[in-house]
Amino acid sequence: MLNIQKYTFFNPSPNFREMMILKLISQENDISQETMAKKVGVVPSMINKYLKDFEENGNIIKSGENKRNMSYELTEAGKKRLQFLTLSFVDEVSELYTETKDSFKKVFQTLKKDNLQDILLYGAGVVGGIVLKVLKDENINIIGFLDDSSLKQED
Repeated sequence: MLNIQKYTFFNPSPNFREMMILKLISQENDISQETMAKKVGVVPSMINKYLKDFEENGNIIKSGENKRNMSYELTEAGKKRLQFLTLSFVDEVSELYTETKDSFKKVFQTLKKDNLQDILLYGAGVVGGIVLKVLKDENINIIGFLDDSSLKQED
């Protein structure tokens, strides 16, 4: 399961949260609302609202006498909804990846045109890390980073 806390830039949408909650239920029927809330990164009352909506829409069946022994089961409609949300998510991530890769295309073309295979990158921050990952896939050797920040410099 995707650890959303790792990605601080992207703000999860209701569809993303819905997908995550349905996925958690599909993996563990007796998961608590508190555990779901922690894994999704929301308060338990929001999980409760999603669960009520899921039940009203026929996506889950709840069973149990109280909160302490509650379990949830995805219905066929819930499984189809999870599949739809997952495919939509993968489609959007794929599109984002393609757009990002295309934005680096000019850089790759310049490096290859000039037959540069061993390069230094300026900027050892987040962007430099991304460029490092992308350029490794392009058979370009990053021999090091240059940065003005002494905090990012090593011997």
